[in-house]
Parts: sequence; C-alpha cells; structure tokens
Amino acid sequence: MNFEAIFKKSLSTAWNNKSLWIFGMFTMGMSGFDLNMELDESKLDFAGEIPDISQLMELIAPLTSGILLFSIISWIISLISQTALIDACNKLTRGGVYSFKDSYSAGLDFFWRMLGISFLSFSVAVIVFMFLAFVIIGTFMINEIIGVVVLLGLIPIGMIGFYFYISTFILALRALVIRNVSIGDAVYEAWQLVKTNKLNCLILLIATFFLMVAIFIILAMLIIPFRIMTSFLPGVLETIINGVVYFIASFIVGGLSGTFIQNVYTIFYLNLFEPKVAGD
Repeated sequence: MNFEAIFKKSLSTAWNNKSLWIFGMFTMGMSGFDLNMELDESKLDFAGEIPDISQLMELIAPLTSGILLFSIISWIISLISQTALIDACNKLTRGGVYSFKDSYSAGLDFFWRMLGISFLSFSVAVIVFMFLAFVIIGTFMINEIIGVVVLLGLIPIGMIGFYFYISTFILALRALVIRNVSIGDAVYEAWQLVKTNKLNCLILLIATFFLMVAIFIILAMLIIPFRIMTSFLPGVLETIINGVVYFIASFIVGGLSGTFIQNVYTIFYLNLFEPKVAGD
C-alpha cells in the first residue's frame, strides 16, 4: 500500500476544493461557534445552605438541555458532512466533477442509512462495554487477584477489538455511500476488507490518530493566546472576538484537516476495493 500517494492525493483534493472545508469543519466536531455559556452567579448563592434537588435541577436542567440539543444537531450535521465528503472525494478520484450542492444532496439522501449505521456502531460499543464491565466486576467480586489478572488480560484484547471495530465502521461508511448498498452489506464488506488488510488498516489508524492529536494541539495553540488576551475585555466584545477567532481557526485548521482525513480513508477504501480507480 502506497500511503505516501494516498496522503498526497488526499491533501491535493482537499486543497484544490476549499468549499469542502465547510464539511470538513463539522466532521472534526467544530461548529464554528464559540459557545460561551455562563451560569447566573446569583443562582449559586445558597446563603450557606445545602441546596435541595429543585434548586440543583434549576441550574442543571437548562445547561444539560442546551448541551444535549447542541450535541444532537452537531451529530446530524456531522453525518451529512461525512457523506458529502465521501461522495465528493469518490467523484474527484474517479475524474468526475464535484459540486457543493450535489455532495450536500448526497448527504441528505444517505442520511437515514448513515444514521442507522451510526446507531449500530453505538449499540455494538455499548453492548461490548457492558459485557466487559460485567465480567470485570464479577471477577473482582469473586477474588481480587483473579479480577486483576482478568483486567490485565482484557486490556490487549480490548485494544485489538477496538482496532477491528473502528476500522470496520470507518470503511463501512465508504461502502455505504460509494457502492450504495444496505447497512448489512456495507458492514460485511468492510469487515472482509479489514480482515484481509490488517496491517494496512492498523498503520492508517495509528497515523490518523496522531494526526488528529497534532491538529487539536495546533488549534489550542492558536486559540488559547487569544482567550488570554481578550479576557480583559468587556464580556460582549470578548465573546465576539473569541467567536470570530474560533471560527477562522476551525475553518482553516479543522476544515482542511477534517477534509484531508476523510479523503485519506475514502481513497484508502478505493485502493482496497477498486485499486485501478484509486491509481494504486
């Protein structure tokens, strides 16, 4: 597998089609808006008394509802954006024509199947986690030494399982959009590809993990200094400046890197399934 060619083609596709950065920004979990939510300090004054449940709910409920609503909206936009990037990269890699409108339409067309595969992915993760937690807690209740041995044994098994899990569902998204198949067929096809390309999938997973860590470090280095410098400004002006800076940083760094990473996995999938199309 020529990873250098994959990375170069992915970066070139992202750089030459900057409108894709809008989708890329959302796939990185960056909305482009700096939510500066603050609690009303007057509600935190309980006059030295321990607050009752109703007082705590009055504080927690609005904040929790806002975060939950924002998370759901961000998740929906992320699903549409991932589909749009897969569709665009697939067309461009095949020598076709990309348009923002068509890729966005693809995001809407595939939305319910993307939602279904996301629920499947989430369900698998929850079931496995609960099973492992039950095994670990149960063995500790029987004997602490046995519990430690089981825990240490499950750590490498869990890491291997996570590798197969994440690699399969990442490729399944590509199969779903590019080949327009059912959720079951997409997952099965992805699983077969991962089984027969274990080392290549592992190399790419590790590379993209460190890349994403580097991206968030760069973003932090760009945003935190502005946070510190604007902390002395009036509240409204501080929020406006921070919001503008966050949007620009998210669009340039998050948008480019998000598009690049999605392109890497799409071209990687094409290398595995259709090497002639990908040019491998």
